[in-house]
Amino acid sequence: MRKRILLAVAAVFAATACASGGASGGSAGSPVLLAAMGPNSGPEYNPGPQSTQNQYQALADAWNALGGINGHPIKLEFHDTQSSAQTAVTIAQKVRRSGAKAFFSCCFAAESQAANTPLENSGPVTFNAASPLPTPANSYIFDAAAPASTGYTVIQKFLGLKQWKRVALITDTTPGEDAARDAISAGQGTYGYQLVTNQIFDVSATSVATQVAQVAQSQPDAIVLFSTGPQVATVFSALRAANLANVPVVLADGELNRAILAKFADSFPAEVYAPAAYYLVAPADVTGDNKAVLDHFLKAQGFADGQNDNVASYLVDDFGVVVHALRALGPDASNEKIRDYIQNLKGYQGVGGTYNFSPSDHRGTRGDDWGVVRIEGGTLAMKPVTNAGVTALAG
Repeated sequence: MRKRILLAVAAVFAATACASGGASGGSAGSPVLLAAMGPNSGPEYNPGPQSTQNQYQALADAWNALGGINGHPIKLEFHDTQSSAQTAVTIAQKVRRSGAKAFFSCCFAAESQAANTPLENSGPVTFNAASPLPTPANSYIFDAAAPASTGYTVIQKFLGLKQWKRVALITDTTPGEDAARDAISAGQGTYGYQLVTNQIFDVSATSVATQVAQVAQSQPDAIVLFSTGPQVATVFSALRAANLANVPVVLADGELNRAILAKFADSFPAEVYAPAAYYLVAPADVTGDNKAVLDHFLKAQGFADGQNDNVASYLVDDFGVVVHALRALGPDASNEKIRDYIQNLKGYQGVGGTYNFSPSDHRGTRGDDWGVVRIEGGTLAMKPVTNAGVTALAG
């Protein structure tokens, strides 16, 4: 997924290292070890600047440019899961022995779940980027990404705001998609829309003509296409072939990923929308260190000015919360003290909104600050079309 930082960093680091506040500890300037894992090989590997390793390194570099941990630079130790849950277990055991102050686990549920087991009761503090996984009370497992239900709720509210009465739902056979089907179906009475057809296609299918023919017959006002991955291109092609290219399409929040969308950006229907993280719908409210880190993170992925997607919402705040805790406690803080600090942290303003953790809530957010953006075909430019919270249309 992403990486990069450049010059001015050395000057900024030198200027801020001496001035940083918070608790001290450790020998002057000694590195603070943070660990991360993700697929850097195997079928889940996303090569280039958007690789998981490059993304986490970009975050470490960005925070080091802002003084690190009270003048102590962050040293990132990245481990390749090889797209294997079994390898993830071995990595977790290695991290536990390493003395790392925190561990970041991205982004596939099977690997993160496997790694959680040996770390759940002893630490270090572990932040997943896999929203379906549990974060048990008083454990060392956290996840500052919005829960999986966020996307469903945002879509329900948006359909109601747009007053689209007849809605076609298209999902795929990926495990867990039944939750999306159930949630969007359950919102019919509350938000004033009716599902006029509910079509499911095999995620590996090369044609969805049969399902899209049923959609065309239902004459929808809008289509919810809840599927994440390149298979969305197959559906877009079928919609064009069935003369449905002018029907508005609402995508899943997980599909708002430039690495995926860029592969078929020129085949978009006329109107495409998706649930979007707080920093996409309220960019002016993201300021200070978090704004600097977000900007660096995006540039490290090769994004030009104004380009963005939802991916930062899964990683940036996880890292930021840990840095915030270590700056307050000092780099020598124990696993237990770091956990206790984070699970009692209130009012932390991140790029994904405001976080309020508790011993029983290790997410700190319900995704209430998310909204909706419209995505332009070709350029993939994104424009907010609701406020944060989806209580009103923008403009």
